[in-house]
Amino acid sequence: MSAQKVIWDGRPAMMCICRDITERKRAEEEKVRLQSQLQQSQKMEAIGTLAGGIAHDFNNILAIILGNAELVFDDVPDSNPASESLKEIYRASIRAKDIVRQLVSVHSCRFTVFQ
Repeated sequence: MSAQKVIWDGRPAMMCICRDITERKRAEEEKVRLQSQLQQSQKMEAIGTLAGGIAHDFNNILAIILGNAELVFDDVPDSNPASESLKEIYRASIRAKDIVRQLVSVHSCRFTVFQ
């Protein structure tokens, strides 16, 4: 809204002009909402990329642990007290490998945020 003093029919008057900016306000709010969605989506994508990278590196470490555990199985008889500890290391490594698989499957998903 804007106002200005004017002379109307020889007398002082006030001229007011009003503009409806409802659509502009709605468009600005929609733009802010969409920018927020985009930022959230980018954050989720970054987290997924990070998780995928960590999973890949961790999987390489697990491959070494599992490979060496399998090699030692041949050298350690079941009667050896270390045999049970070795089996526990192997089982824990398999569980960790499953967790890595889950991380990789989450990373391969695309995150879309809808509000």
